[in-house]
Amino acid sequence: MCIVYDTKKGSTSHIANWIKEGLSGEDENESLIDVKLAKDVMNFDYDLFIIGTPIYWERPLKSITNFLTKNKEKLNKKKIAIFIVCIANLFGHLTDKYIQNNYLGALERKIEGKIIARGVFKGWLRKINYNEKENVIRWAKELAKKIREEGRTI
Repeated sequence: MCIVYDTKKGSTSHIANWIKEGLSGEDENESLIDVKLAKDVMNFDYDLFIIGTPIYWERPLKSITNFLTKNKEKLNKKKIAIFIVCIANLFGHLTDKYIQNNYLGALERKIEGKIIARGVFKGWLRKINYNEKENVIRWAKELAKKIREEGRTI
């Protein structure tokens, strides 16, 4: 499994590692979970890619959309989970449809593989939001459960 991300201010890096932490507690082979910046991914021999990006200026980072476009062929037979880091969900359920259409949708339109999970996490600019860690780990554990139900190991 490979967690692929990019970041500007560091919050997405923390979240990617919290996802690994949540998955690691569910897997005896946690050393098989790699966390990499999109520019560092050279190996596509993973069953699952978890791909994440912060949202800046109403868009996913270009490095992530470029990663998806450039590697479309390599990813089209893979299982994929996506996550975004933004502040839009601070406004409650009123923004759910907007987030789905504009942020998650921007990633989904570039993916031909099977998307098995989507996550939306609250970002921060200065002080690490440790309150979000619990939500991230819960999402990762739900993802691990979904993988196990499909009869696969993490």
